[in-house]
Amino acid sequence: MEKPKGNELIDEVLRSADLSDRAWMFLNKYKKQIIIWTTACCVVLATLGFSVVIYNSEIEAMQNAFTKLETDEQKLAFAKKYKSKQLGGIVFMELADRAYRAGDFETAAGMYNDARVSLGKSIPGGRAEIGYSMALLRAGKTDLAKQSLLKLSQESSMPQGAKAEALMLLARLFCSHNDRKNANAVIEQVASGNFSKNWKTRAKDLRREMEI
Repeated sequence: MEKPKGNELIDEVLRSADLSDRAWMFLNKYKKQIIIWTTACCVVLATLGFSVVIYNSEIEAMQNAFTKLETDEQKLAFAKKYKSKQLGGIVFMELADRAYRAGDFETAAGMYNDARVSLGKSIPGGRAEIGYSMALLRAGKTDLAKQSLLKLSQESSMPQGAKAEALMLLARLFCSHNDRKNANAVIEQVASGNFSKNWKTRAKDLRREMEI
């Protein structure tokens, strides 16, 4: 199999990844539900008494600010202010997706990094981790991207889907450098691991591609 070059190599590595408008669409479609969910979580976690009043006041301020977001500058300011909240991480990810689509991969990587810190080891946090690695790849920082993907794939508490996608991206990286030994080893982790049928099928498909 001929080794791809330049942008073709990156396209080959990222072929199985999905960086569509999911986060942006999710944010806008479910804005009200996100606010309700955030409010409920914070209230449950708050202790009874005066602390509930304080939490409610903070939540109300965050809600009001969130519903008024229009410009990227406002969204960035909001995300920075509420970076310790998952809602701040969702906004960081929206901005990161936009920068990625615009080809500003350095900015996208920084935003995804902020998002993954805010979102932690949740499902959207896993997507932020993948986005971070993909932006690094597009920015030409292959070694950093590889390190990030490897770390993600080994995080026991991360969502299985994120770990599987990290492994598949690693496999394609190895394939792009004709490193079949490591590619096969990573593919086998997905094919025989505790992952969904979809990921196992994709691993087998990639293995067949390597044999062509």
